[in-house]
Amino acid sequence: MQCRNAAKYPFNFRPLVCAAFGLGAGVAIGMHISGARALLAALLLLIAAYIMHMKKQRAATVMLVCAAAGLLRVAGYAFLPREEVSEIIENARFSRNHTPTALMPTVESLYARCDALFAEASPLARAILLGDRSTLGYFQRYAFRASGVSHTLALSGLHVSALTLVLLRCIPPNRPRVRAAFVFAFLGIYCAVAGFPASLMRAAIMFMCIVLAPLCLRRNDTASALSLAFIIIVCAEPLSIYSAGFCLSFAAVAGIAMLYAPIMCRLPRVLAPVGTTVAATLGTLPFTVMFFGEFSTYSIIANIFIVPLITLALPIGLIALVLSYISAPLGALLAIPARLMLGASESISAAIASLPYAQIKLSGFNGLTCALYFAALIVLSKYCLMDRNKKLIYGCVLLALGTLSVILA
Repeated sequence: MQCRNAAKYPFNFRPLVCAAFGLGAGVAIGMHISGARALLAALLLLIAAYIMHMKKQRAATVMLVCAAAGLLRVAGYAFLPREEVSEIIENARFSRNHTPTALMPTVESLYARCDALFAEASPLARAILLGDRSTLGYFQRYAFRASGVSHTLALSGLHVSALTLVLLRCIPPNRPRVRAAFVFAFLGIYCAVAGFPASLMRAAIMFMCIVLAPLCLRRNDTASALSLAFIIIVCAEPLSIYSAGFCLSFAAVAGIAMLYAPIMCRLPRVLAPVGTTVAATLGTLPFTVMFFGEFSTYSIIANIFIVPLITLALPIGLIALVLSYISAPLGALLAIPARLMLGASESISAAIASLPYAQIKLSGFNGLTCALYFAALIVLSKYCLMDRNKKLIYGCVLLALGTLSVILA
């Protein structure tokens, strides 16, 4: 919905985006309020929402109502000792996947089949196909992290896009409902087998929005789809907002959605992969520093080489895995190119990680710094309707304040 006065309303009204902002803020506030004060805060938010509703401030109304809902969602933690709550938050930072018990025999069978098909590349195959990183060695993890391509090891949009697009090519485009049903079934099973990681859930929900939009006579909106994924996951598991995988996945997509278009306005189309990597890197920078305390210097170069290899290896590896249950020799034959691509990815990441200054240690990013940084990105993004000069001024001011908060931290 377009605003009539861009000077007064610098953003289009997107109810889902406002709801996501409010819900996330409510959960974060609720985890740091103890006792009955949490319930009082929720009541005050609802009163403020009613006042905003009477003033016809739709965005503020939606955010305040959802903030109250988020606060109530975690109200149970308000009555726990603060030390226990701090420990719960710390444990949530690196949450593990939870595969349903009923599927464990199938998952174990898939792990064994990966080991047989991909041999020395099995740890990488298990990571990118099934989300199991337990067999990855220390140096493999370090190489991918130091080269800035560790996101390829987490099931996310790259994996969902590569696999579902292959599936869609097998179904005629004139059968949209059948295509949607197959995509829903595949993504549901895939999420269950992988243990419902936040990054994969986010990608699956967003891809479902893409498939459903034409059926509902709507145009897919990335910001709204991302917000819907945020709302669904946080309502189901509110502590996921403290998870590294959750934060990095959402921040990467938000960075691409906000900054890809402005960046590509100044680059030729042939450099589209570079624009995507830069936008995602800018989006994830605060969380990368907060969780890992380091920045990968050569991540753009590494992504240009490794992402295409992983993207090709994904569908080939999955088809080889499925085909091996029908014909073991054919599955083994098809696994050869996937194994070579995975081996090349590992070699390239190790080579880049060994370069001088592959990682730069950074610190000082706190909640205030992140808020100011993302506020600057939002102002500089394609979603801000202000004229270019105002966007640059406000963006620079916010970035300067964020830098000052790092210095004073």
